[in-house]
Amino acid sequence: SQQGTNAIYLNRDTFAGGVVGIALHGDIEIDTIVAQGCKPIGTLMNITECEGNILT
Repeated sequence: SQQGTNAIYLNRDTFAGGVVGIALHGDIEIDTIVAQGCKPIGTLMNITECEGNILT
């Protein structure tokens, strides 16, 4: 996929558009999370200053 766009991956294929669905039944509890697969790189640093969402 191109930067700034979404993609759907299924097995070894990539799709620019589509639908993903799920059906749930019974007494369940759902927690929403974000899992982007990001891994830290480099050394640990502290943020000391920012302007809005920009680190300065």
